Amino acid sequence: MDLLLTTAFLLRRQLREHFADAAAATTATPKTAAELAKEAKDAKDAKDAKDAKDAEQKAKDAATKAKYDALKAAGYFDVDERTTEAHRPSAASEPKKPKKKVVEEEPEASGGGAKKTTTTVATVAVGVIFVGIGVYAAYLSWSCNTLTEMGTPAKVFFAFFAFLGGFGYLVNYLLFRWSDCSFISERLVRAQPAPLVGGRRRRR
Repeated sequence: MDLLLTTAFLLRRQLREHFADAAAATTATPKTAAELAKEAKDAKDAKDAKDAKDAEQKAKDAATKAKYDALKAAGYFDVDERTTEAHRPSAASEPKKPKKKVVEEEPEASGGGAKKTTTTVATVAVGVIFVGIGVYAAYLSWSCNTLTEMGTPAKVFFAFFAFLGGFGYLVNYLLFRWSDCSFISERLVRAQPAPLVGGRRRRR
């Protein structure tokens, strides 16, 4: 509501000012001949003053140029070449620029290749040892799980993780599974029938 009232008030004010300007324009009296003549005279005086100022500036420039030409003709601005050479700095007096030191890259020592070869051999040896321990751990896991009649998928699963465990699995096997697997292996061997010797079974 306040916005509408404000808008209406501004619109009314603008209309009032517009009509007031229009009324002032219609009621204005035309200028007389004397006023027009005075305005024309003022404009002419301003133009004459500007022309006079421009002419004065041109005269000053011409006087300055004439004075310069006179001094130049008298040799005032000529410079002796020998004076120029005397004031010119010689090559000996110029400061010397420091030379940049070129640092040559030293070739690698002859022992660098041997060191790399030794490192490679050591890495390969450690890898072979770890793989061998992993294979032996997988073999022990497979053999022990075979004695307990475990299924093939389970044996493959445990053998894989035994291979990854490596030395850790060997320690675990010696501490917890070696006695059990040895006991089962002995029971299975005793359960087998004794071989025949001279038509009789050999006692164990």
